[in-house]
Amino acid sequence: MASVFDAFDSAPSSSPRLREGWIRTDPTPYLFFTTDSESIALHFEKDPQVKCYLQCLGLECPYCEMGMTAQDFVLLPVYDLEDRVVKVVKIPLTQGPEALATKLLPMLKTQDLANTAFLISQSNRQYRVDTRRLGENADRGLLELKAFKSQYESGLRLTDAFRKMTADEIRGIDRLQWRFRDQGDSGDEAGVL
Repeated sequence: MASVFDAFDSAPSSSPRLREGWIRTDPTPYLFFTTDSESIALHFEKDPQVKCYLQCLGLECPYCEMGMTAQDFVLLPVYDLEDRVVKVVKIPLTQGPEALATKLLPMLKTQDLANTAFLISQSNRQYRVDTRRLGENADRGLLELKAFKSQYESGLRLTDAFRKMTADEIRGIDRLQWRFRDQGDSGDEAGVL
């Protein structure tokens, strides 16, 4: 006979799906627990029915076919110290004095990650990164990080924080319909757009 705790320890997590860690005008405190990253290309869809970043579909991407270039990002997992969940922060590959990568990466190299809260904010694409040392008894999300690590080892990817629609679903977005209707078909043939 097995312990009831063993059954629940091995049960699939009922936690919500991995979410994006937004960087807003008010500083958000994040704990960076690894520098292992993933890359992603995203399109922002502003249609009110969607209104989020969508994964680029590469060669079959209707956005790219329409000449709408995807933006490249590096993704890092973080522990959100306010919401107490693991999230994914996207770092634009853009460079410059106000870019997130320019401000964050040197700090990730020099800080004691396990004991540092990174307070990240942005206004008009100008990023600010400050740090605060975590107190000895501060929440470091050890249970959440353990659960994340287990899920990652079981196939969860940082890119899962971003919605992926099929090419047909993208073509069905209300805001984009005029681009496809003018062609007389659904835009499936090469060179139609």
